[in-house]
Amino acid sequence: PEIARSLHHLADEVDAAIVVDRDADLHAVHALPFLLDAKPVFVDKPFAIDLADCRRMITAARQSGAAVTSFSVLSVAPATEEMKATNMGAVRVAQFAGSCDFGSPHGGPFFYATHLVELAISLLGERVVALRALRAGDTVSVDIAWEHDLVANLGYFKDAAPTFRASVFGTEAAVSREI
Repeated sequence: PEIARSLHHLADEVDAAIVVDRDADLHAVHALPFLLDAKPVFVDKPFAIDLADCRRMITAARQSGAAVTSFSVLSVAPATEEMKATNMGAVRVAQFAGSCDFGSPHGGPFFYATHLVELAISLLGERVVALRALRAGDTVSVDIAWEHDLVANLGYFKDAAPTFRASVFGTEAAVSREI
């Protein structure tokens, strides 16, 4: 029923905020008024393009006591949860593939690369010890080594079908799902 004159005025009128911009360079500008006002904020992925913007939002949240989060929904999708519930034994190899336009005007790889990274971390953990990337035109392959003899590949390609896929191979079972 009302149009706010500014984000600062809007922050006074709401209990929480969801910040969604196609251009992630705007996320900090749009989230900060709410964070400074101690309102919880969900920031769509990517959280930001510039590390300084990430730091500004996290600092504002810490100073005001506001909750702030950003994530890809692939890490909590039903197919991901099914994979987590499967006893695969010790996971040794994993492959993830999906769309990513490294030349996108909306943050390049930050806009879609987040999905596979968060999916991999959700299924394999955060204990990465090494990685390397190889690019061939619009296709990028990232090889990652985790602790405990685990390797994974993230394959990104610009003209991929609109889907993401995860395949995880363990000592007891292997599971592959469209996510």
